[in-house]
Amino acid sequence: MDEKTLEAIPGDREFVAIGAGEKQEEQAHPLIMEEPFWIYAGSGGILVLGGLLKFLFALNFLVDIPNLTEVQEYSTLKNMLLGFVFVVCGIFILKQKRDVGWIVVGAVSINLVIASNILDNDLGFSAIWKVGSALFDFIIFGLAGLIPIVFGLKRGMKGKY
Repeated sequence: MDEKTLEAIPGDREFVAIGAGEKQEEQAHPLIMEEPFWIYAGSGGILVLGGLLKFLFALNFLVDIPNLTEVQEYSTLKNMLLGFVFVVCGIFILKQKRDVGWIVVGAVSINLVIASNILDNDLGFSAIWKVGSALFDFIIFGLAGLIPIVFGLKRGMKGKY
């Protein structure tokens, strides 16, 4: 283009070099990586309440038997131990310790393996009930234990942007 063509085009022809304008103040980056509250509160609450219920239901079987021989039945012991693990892990998850969820997943996995071995012993409807209960525990409490691991911030990410 020549000079006459450029003069025919209306508008300003002043060029400013990039970076030669006014300097803007640096603004602090917002902290967008904050630990989500409801992920830990929901998961920990489910584990604490479910663990208390599981433990109390296991103790309820002991009320009818004064000599406590029912404690020796391993399904009652297993439920009491599992309820205790859920309560303790739920408290740690409420304190935002995300790796405790792996303990919950391991506990419900072992519970499911034990229950599937009961099914092989031909105990009838009782075995099916125990396997169904273990499967329910695996789905509900296993997912509750995985929620902080999946949706929580990874180590060192808090406060990053």
